[in-house]
Amino acid sequence: MTRGALMYEELEELELARKKIKQLDERVQKNDELLKYVLSEWRWSLEVSSKFVNLSWNLTKLHDYSDLEDNWDCDGAKAFSKELIDLARGKIILLDTQPKVFPTMRESIQFEYEKEDGDYLEFEIYEDRIEVFRIIDEHEEEFKLSVDENLNKIVNEFHGINNEEG
Repeated sequence: MTRGALMYEELEELELARKKIKQLDERVQKNDELLKYVLSEWRWSLEVSSKFVNLSWNLTKLHDYSDLEDNWDCDGAKAFSKELIDLARGKIILLDTQPKVFPTMRESIQFEYEKEDGDYLEFEIYEDRIEVFRIIDEHEEEFKLSVDENLNKIVNEFHGINNEEG
């Protein structure tokens, strides 16, 4: 075989190798897109599951609070009314981000959010009002809401979530 024929054969092999590399690259890209899709679906599923678990946990806590009797804290706290528990349950169900939930001795249920940077948001749910306390960048603020207010706008704003429906 002549040197020219050998070079031509090597060029053909090189071209064939380039085509195979291109095909493999296209497969990798398709697989990469598929993998990204699967991961995004998995993350979404995990997020939904996590939200459901947190919601279930909070609803269980509220149910447990409804069973508390007078003097549940051994310091004279009154039992929680069915109306208060139902109001808190309705608020919890509508929240996009679940809070930590606590009973208080002031005949209220407290919803609490806290960030690592020290920012803090608290809703104290009473039968006839909601008291809000928040600390943002070390600035404290308190205000009251009616029980008909949707808390999502305030919660989403606290978490930096832009949600027009709030």
